[in-house]
Amino acid sequence: MPFDASPSVWIWVLLTGSAVLLGVMLGCRWLGGMRKGRVQAAAAMAEAPPLIPSLGPSDWASLAQGLSQTRDEAAALQFTLSHLARPLALGAALAALWDPPTQRLRAVARWGGEGAELPASEALALLQQCALSARPQCLDEASSAGLRIRSGLGAMAPRSLLLWPVRQAGQVLAVLELASLRKLTPADQQALKDLEPLLALVLQSHAAALRAEPVQAGPAAAGAVDAAASDTSALMLVRQAPLPMALYAESGRALALSAAWAQWLGLAPDLAASRNLLSLWMRPESQVELLRQLHQQPQLQGWTVELAHAQGHALAARMSACRVQVAGQSALLLMRGG
Repeated sequence: MPFDASPSVWIWVLLTGSAVLLGVMLGCRWLGGMRKGRVQAAAAMAEAPPLIPSLGPSDWASLAQGLSQTRDEAAALQFTLSHLARPLALGAALAALWDPPTQRLRAVARWGGEGAELPASEALALLQQCALSARPQCLDEASSAGLRIRSGLGAMAPRSLLLWPVRQAGQVLAVLELASLRKLTPADQQALKDLEPLLALVLQSHAAALRAEPVQAGPAAAGAVDAAASDTSALMLVRQAPLPMALYAESGRALALSAAWAQWLGLAPDLAASRNLLSLWMRPESQVELLRQLHQQPQLQGWTVELAHAQGHALAARMSACRVQVAGQSALLLMRGG
């Protein structure tokens, strides 16, 4: 018996089919939009600047203080990796000392892993290549070499892998291998470039102290060598700092100033070094306030004060400050920013 549908049935079938087809088309478009949105969001996250700025001015005071108080090369490199972990979003990091005569690496510090052991031969070859070339190398996530970031879900490749030689007068002292969860930017590499001379001075100071330490020296003599090395490191760190930084004894005598500090105040370096801490302020009570606040907390950041510029006008500034030990005496480490 042939099927004889009324016009209303055909209309209903056509409307239902059109609705289903429209629904399928809209669903496909929605899924495509979601996929495109995820791709765009991932690309934006990869290219976006980091949420945490790389080694801002307020970081330099704590960095200089921490490095100046380390006892040996391994401790200095371990402190450096820990300090870099947050601003560079590190998932893993390794530091190895380089011995030029034997051209061999000795791993002494690690962050995000167990122990300071050299990685597999392929990654070790990257470190040796970096040390021999004395040039930084940055690899993207497509590289299969280098450190892996480990978690409860297993190991994953970093977003960026940066190999950085620590150089002093053209000679490589150590190599840092930094595995980051995000794409490292030129600003990140500039921050490491600014850090390099400070870290190199500390490593060189520790190495010199180790060579000078007598073989039969007792604990007291060894402690004196460590203290002398720490004092030397603190003074060199301040003098070589790329940002305005100064170290004053609590009596007010200048112990060390960076060239950027003298320039900031409009003074020649020798004249800035001859000035007492009290002459720094537009209002003498600012020094009393500084000492009072540092008595209540070990480190001060974002302190707003007026300094006396060489041309006689007030210099509004935000400063960071902390107490450090130099030659067995308490000293004040001041820095612009915070």
